Amino acid sequence: MSILELREHKALFLGAVLLAVVPARLAQTFTTIYNFTGAADGGGPMWGLVQGTDGSFYGTTGTGGENHGGTVFRITPTGSLTTLYNFDGVDGITSSGGLALGADGNFYGITANGLTGFGTVFQVTPAGVLTTLHTFSGADGGNPMGGLVLGNDGNFYGTTMSGGASGSGTFFRIAPSGTFANLYSFDPDGTPAGSALPRAALVLGNDGNFYGTATAYGAGTAFRITPGGTLTTLHTFQYTDGVDPFGALALGTDGNFYGTTVDGGAKGNGVIFQMTPSGTVTVLHSFDGADGSSPWAGLALGPDENFYGSTTMGGASGSGTLFEITPDGVFIPLHSFSGADGYMPQAALLLGKDGSFYGTSEGGGTGTIFRWLPSRHASLRRNQSPR
Repeated sequence: MSILELREHKALFLGAVLLAVVPARLAQTFTTIYNFTGAADGGGPMWGLVQGTDGSFYGTTGTGGENHGGTVFRITPTGSLTTLYNFDGVDGITSSGGLALGADGNFYGITANGLTGFGTVFQVTPAGVLTTLHTFSGADGGNPMGGLVLGNDGNFYGTTMSGGASGSGTFFRIAPSGTFANLYSFDPDGTPAGSALPRAALVLGNDGNFYGTATAYGAGTAFRITPGGTLTTLHTFQYTDGVDPFGALALGTDGNFYGTTVDGGAKGNGVIFQMTPSGTVTVLHSFDGADGSSPWAGLALGPDENFYGSTTMGGASGSGTLFEITPDGVFIPLHSFSGADGYMPQAALLLGKDGSFYGTSEGGGTGTIFRWLPSRHASLRRNQSPR
């Protein structure tokens, strides 16, 4: 998200705040706007949403649909859903990442399987016309995961979890026209050592390079890779600062990166961390179960410059939570999923142009889409001490 978009969101957010006349803790609004059936409309939406130029949100499901291989859908902010495309196996099956919006107004995504079994990259129009841009062979990567990110050069960049020279994944570039280049093969035993099996989407840094995480063969790593494919391992996680960074990093307005790990930390339930561009990691919060556990998703930057996220487990009913955290580590629980309103959210939240956050949960029957409108409490708590 650009700084200009953040400013637009901030203006909308502050406008909503000025209208609030009830205490901050009561002003939060959580609404389940859609419940998937698992049939024609798909099921298991484990990836996040992207907002199109028309104001609607677009996403994918991993199961269901006419061919039982997942779907591409459009949903309005009020919850009216349209299935745009049904994967049939030849063009891919089982979406393995969220969609990315291109400069042309079309969406770009990936599947974990397909005709060769190694996955695909595709383009889909807002009307649902899908074009397969690339089919992986294994040698050039396999099982792309997390999604694509748009680079400064107008091309998309992504990673795969398998394939390549060592079988531990690849870093690739693909143009909107489909021109493909394999730029790097991850190797846990190579030079630099340790970074392998990237699971999450990359994030574009202020320096024009990409930053990401990998689960590797241990606690995981964080890395930087140039658009040309030169990789630097920035940090190797230990149990104390987290294990398995499954979610994508988020870039803060301070130029640092913020992320989560599924496991580890002082209480064994995962952590939220800050990482400088040079790789210095600071743990901001260790989950204790009551406030959430196992955050699979990355964080979303809010208009107040704080971060918002979710956990897949923990909370009041063990079904997951929503939370907020300031860049200096003040943690604020926001919502505990009950199961009826969804559970096991695994994707990062998306800040909509209306100032609300939108997200998906894989559970809750066959999955849900929800909207959460934050209150004004975040800016009031910046001076509290982190815990």
